[in-house]
Amino acid sequence: MPLETPLQRQLMLSMFLIALVACSQLGLLQKFASPTEQSLARNYIDLLRQHRHGAIETAMDPSIGGPSLHDTLVSMAALIPAGEPTSVTLIGANRMNASGSETVNLTFEYNFSGKWIVANVGLLNASEAAQSLR
Repeated sequence: MPLETPLQRQLMLSMFLIALVACSQLGLLQKFASPTEQSLARNYIDLLRQHRHGAIETAMDPSIGGPSLHDTLVSMAALIPAGEPTSVTLIGANRMNASGSETVNLTFEYNFSGKWIVANVGLLNASEAAQSLR
């Protein structure tokens, strides 16, 4: 059945574009963050969930640490629901190169049986850190 009005055609075009964007969003995010970088970031979130703050503090960039770092990590971990997540989705990623270093920021959405959190991990020189895990 042909679309009769310009409004109907515009609505169909809009729906098509929304579907196209939704399908390509994950693919676009994957271009900014390799599977290894995603795994590394999720590992840090898991360390926080497991209250293994020392491992995070050791890996943390000293320029953003400080005397309150441990207490901040404890407070952050307390916000995460107990148990295993029912789903984890990469919802944001960006990569920046500046002054000879590379930063990758990854944002994940975690579902804990209807309780949701969003967690962001910034990886400085992510490719070097990922290679050191191999």
